[in-house]
Amino acid sequence: MSNKSPFEIRLEILKMTADLMQAEYESNMEFLTEMQENLANKGQNTQEMIAKFMPKPFDFAEMLEKSKKFYDFVNQK
Repeated sequence: MSNKSPFEIRLEILKMTADLMQAEYESNMEFLTEMQENLANKGQNTQEMIAKFMPKPFDFAEMLEKSKKFYDFVNQK
């Protein structure tokens, strides 16, 4: 068992959160791309759909907020 400092634990949680949020963004982009292709094949306008469902990239503040929730969960007894 390794003894990690609180700094190392928080850094690990930040990395895990960033990976999770990146995977979520990529999944949403794949979904949007598939929807766009399906609509285009049916001859429908995709611009409205793209504007409505385009995922926004996560920012650092959102990442910190999620990381704090994970860290709080780890600290619960």
